[in-house]
Amino acid sequence: MKIVILAGGQGSRLWPLSQKAHPKPLLRLGGAHSLLQKTLLRFLGTYDADSIVVVTGEESSLLVEEQCYEVDLGKKISILSESTSLSTAPALALALCFLQEEKKLDSLEPVLIVPSDGLISPLDNFLEEVSLSQRRAKEGFIVLFGVVPSKAETSYGYIKLGAPEGHFFIKNQFIEKPVKIVAEKLIAEGNVLWNTGHLLLTADTFWSEISLYAPEIGRLKHLGWEEANEQLPNLPSISIDYALLEKSQKVIACKMAVTWSDLGTWDRVYEAFEKDTRGNVQIGNIMDFGSKNCFFLSDKKKVVAIGLEEMVVIETEEALFLAKKEDSYKIGEILKQQEEKNNREIKVLDGR
Repeated sequence: MKIVILAGGQGSRLWPLSQKAHPKPLLRLGGAHSLLQKTLLRFLGTYDADSIVVVTGEESSLLVEEQCYEVDLGKKISILSESTSLSTAPALALALCFLQEEKKLDSLEPVLIVPSDGLISPLDNFLEEVSLSQRRAKEGFIVLFGVVPSKAETSYGYIKLGAPEGHFFIKNQFIEKPVKIVAEKLIAEGNVLWNTGHLLLTADTFWSEISLYAPEIGRLKHLGWEEANEQLPNLPSISIDYALLEKSQKVIACKMAVTWSDLGTWDRVYEAFEKDTRGNVQIGNIMDFGSKNCFFLSDKKKVVAIGLEEMVVIETEEALFLAKKEDSYKIGEILKQQEEKNNREIKVLDGR
């Protein structure tokens, strides 16, 4: 089995700690290892480093290389730098072109696609599910790994399950990041999983299905990876979910007996940390007096808080971010709108 780890991103969801040149997977978040390194270590005890490929953007490729070397002193992990940072479908196509050319990937060998910014526990359960799923991947299925929801989360995608297929389930429907009332209805109805973004498939299945549903990407099939990389600016920026998983009839779901979080918002990060007696998480130089259920992170300066509740307070050299925990997810959309506004203003100034 080969493993493709996707370590790109715009660095907006955990802003201001994450940036485009230092996206979320590279954050250490108060620990010795970054999220990317934790992902790598998840596999290095079982699989050889030579079977792992990390795909990232040009802006962060040097940092990714440094972090990979910290956990893989033999420098066997392959690192691909995208010429243009797009979404996950083109990134996966690029990785498969590399594996075919450089690693002589057999078209029927399973390839595990892994986001680089999640937490999974217990590890043994996860690795066992991956091992059990390899046979289904060789049979031509796309195995999508999900977990039973613990609450009506609006920042995750949901998989509605159809008929059981032994240990697996036919995919019935995708619901991408539903509003709260819809998420609550899905939880009440049951028979749904959170989409963890992990999937297992063969190159043969990927190319045959992507050629049907996203033919622009499918045309990379016979290219060497450098030539494919040169073609990225001409491809749509589309996720593997939208390009393939929502449309393919070969998707089956594996219900994993694990806990999982993609740490995609500050309130999810808060949930992943141990709290003090008043429900606070404190990372860095923090002085707090009477606050409750807050997430504090200071990168440089001393942060003094008095009587705050349900807040996120993030201090970095570049910015100070304050938000209600429940609203902290909005920062990604706000930054996107600001970037679009700035681009419009630049075009006006340039007379375009």
